[in-house]
Amino acid sequence: MDDQCASLPNRRSFLASAAATAGIFGLNNFLARPARAAEAKPEMDANLLVIGPRAGHTPEIGTMVSMLTYMQSQVFAFVKGMSQADRDYLFDANANTIGALLVHLAATETYYQMNTFGNMKWDSWSPEIKAKWDAAMNLGDAGRKTTISTFT
Repeated sequence: MDDQCASLPNRRSFLASAAATAGIFGLNNFLARPARAAEAKPEMDANLLVIGPRAGHTPEIGTMVSMLTYMQSQVFAFVKGMSQADRDYLFDANANTIGALLVHLAATETYYQMNTFGNMKWDSWSPEIKAKWDAAMNLGDAGRKTTISTFT
């Protein structure tokens, strides 16, 4: 296969991209929800474990919707019942907290939405957007100090 064909999108690259996007979209929705959602028990989607096209969407978008739905359920299940101390626990000076990783996913979603759906050139966001999301996006020392409570 020549180099030009190797760089063309294919089913594998679409699914890998969609899976990453699914996690990001699901997490940002999680972070945007008010505390009232903690007591609400979401209805179980009968097709939760089926990754593929969904009625009412094109096959590609339906597949992405199914991945987003699954990822959202996994994030909710993972963090349910965690205390602030659990989310902010830092294993060592080079690690990231669970809270920082959750906010990192939300930052990634925010930037990818602006780039993909807003047709904004990467890193052309306003200073206000950068001030809110860059530390979480880039992690490192600044990202380790970023927690979910920063955004709620």
